[in-house]
Amino acid sequence: MKTILKIGIVNLILIILILTILFPLPKTQDKITYERKPEFKWTGIPMTYTILIDNNPEFTSPIKKQVPCCSYVPEENLPLEKIYWKVVGLFSSKTSDFDIESKVSLKLEQEEENYIVTNDGNSKLNVSIEESLKNKISITGQAVLDMDESLTLKKDTRVKAEQYE
Repeated sequence: MKTILKIGIVNLILIILILTILFPLPKTQDKITYERKPEFKWTGIPMTYTILIDNNPEFTSPIKKQVPCCSYVPEENLPLEKIYWKVVGLFSSKTSDFDIESKVSLKLEQEEENYIVTNDGNSKLNVSIEESLKNKISITGQAVLDMDESLTLKKDTRVKAEQYE
């Protein structure tokens, strides 16, 4: 009886191992993210996998990368839209999806005489700048701030930002 139990346990372990080898399993992630370079994770064994990432569920023009087990972070920002992905080992995993949504955010840090305004969101921002001079004349300028890019501005400057993309 103990021998049959041991054989059953060994067979169960082998079946799980074979299924893991044949069918990588994408790990559940949030359905909405603001991260433009999210980490894709899946279960598998130490081997090379192909990850397919696309904005089309049919994978008509995917990002296709050969990667080791069991995660991948894209080199470029992904678009602000629904993203579909799957992993191919010996066989293909199921297709997973999530949405990358826009996040418009400015971070303001105070220096002695100035402010540092940083794009803290996930897309380019069109920033309008208005400075008042001593004789009350306003100067208006514009800048496009990429993600994590900063501007140094005088304290009396007014700033307005809107999504650029």
